[in-house]
Amino acid sequence: TRSSDTLMTLGLSFPDREEEHGLIVRRGVIQYLPDRPGQADVRVQLNRTVLDEVISGRASWDDAVASGRVKIEGDPDQFKRFVGLFDF
Repeated sequence: TRSSDTLMTLGLSFPDREEEHGLIVRRGVIQYLPDRPGQADVRVQLNRTVLDEVISGRASWDDAVASGRVKIEGDPDQFKRFVGLFDF
């Protein structure tokens, strides 16, 4: 699999819901973190509606980033690498 040798942590901030969460990909398994991870390879800020649009196929990550609806804290290439592990 694409993620079998990957170890990455993503921090997610949803200001419209005042929520922070995280995701870890480790050896092909994704784990949800109910709180903001202390350390992350990259952090993103977006409204929950943007995430819903990407998951449903109504928007792409590239478009959401380019339009400023997703703000990346850290290396944008790390974010691309993280989302590239999944089929949206």
